[in-house]
Amino acid sequence: MAASGFLQAYMHFCAGFGSRGLFNFGPKAGKTETVMQAEFRAKDRKKALQILALSLIIGVVVAIIAYFVPTKIGLFL
Repeated sequence: MAASGFLQAYMHFCAGFGSRGLFNFGPKAGKTETVMQAEFRAKDRKKALQILALSLIIGVVVAIIAYFVPTKIGLFL
């Protein structure tokens, strides 16, 4: 989840909106509009899937690193 948030912030793109074909741009906060052009909707979905895939890869890599890092149970006791 954290990787997804960082990637979305870095790319200035909301994966949730992109996957649903929506956008929210301008002074009207909270109001969404539909992306009308099929070509642009397809590009948005592709970018949303890219963010999802990268987030999953980052999560797996971090989990593997965390699993293999040796810990000492009494370190902070």
